[in-house]
Amino acid sequence: MTEEKLQNELEALIDATGLDKVTEALAVVCYKKAEHLRCTWQDKQSATTWENWGNTLNAIQIYG
Repeated sequence: MTEEKLQNELEALIDATGLDKVTEALAVVCYKKAEHLRCTWQDKQSATTWENWGNTLNAIQIYG
């Protein structure tokens, strides 16, 4: 997938659902990925990185 195509698809998703919902969903994906890495691969370092991304996304406040 090209960067432009990805950007267009993200824009369409944001237009359809709202930036707040997309940000929230991305945070959930990060947390699930962290849990999977921690439980399945015992990769604590990568899991912590994904968890930090989730925390960062959760910290973003979207006001509309």
